[in-house]
Amino acid sequence: KPDRDPPRNVVRVIPLKAQPRDTGSRPGPAPARNGEGAVPDKAPDRTIVGAIPRPTARIVPICGGGAHVTCVVDGDTFWLDGEKIRIAGIDAPEIKGKCRSEKTRAAEATRRLRDILSGAAITLERTGKDKYGRTLAHVRVGAGEAGRMLVDEGLARAWTGKKEGWC
Repeated sequence: KPDRDPPRNVVRVIPLKAQPRDTGSRPGPAPARNGEGAVPDKAPDRTIVGAIPRPTARIVPICGGGAHVTCVVDGDTFWLDGEKIRIAGIDAPEIKGKCRSEKTRAAEATRRLRDILSGAAITLERTGKDKYGRTLAHVRVGAGEAGRMLVDEGLARAWTGKKEGWC
C-alpha cells in the first residue's frame, strides 16, 4: 500500500534515530536524517519540526523566564520550536486563575500536557490563528489526540466559543 502525503495543513513530527542538538539559532524545519521524512518542497504550511530523538527522549519542560523554544505554557498552550501553539477545541484552567481551585487545576493540566508531549512524536493539524496570534492546531501523539485526553481526564473542557469560569 503506497504512502499518501498528508493534507497540506498537517505538520508531521517524526522521531529520528539521531539528530544534532538544536541551538535555537537555525530558523525553519530541521533537515531530515537517514532518509526518514524528507522536508517538503517549499510547502510553507507543511514542514517537519521539533523531532524528538529516541531512545534518549527528552522531557518538554514547563516554560519559565527567558526565551521560549519548546516548552509548555499551560494546559492548552505550548511552544514547539519557537512557534506558540494553542490546542484547538479545548479550554483549560488559567495559571493565574480567579480562585485556588482553578490555579490548582491549571497546574495539574500543565503538568499533564507536559507529560503527553514529552518523548512523543507530535503531529500538528493547523486550523488557523486565534485572536492573540497563536497557531490553533489539533495535536496528536502516539497515545491519541492531546486535547481529547485532557478533556477525558477532566483537566480541560470542550471549547464552547466563549470562556467559562472554573471557580
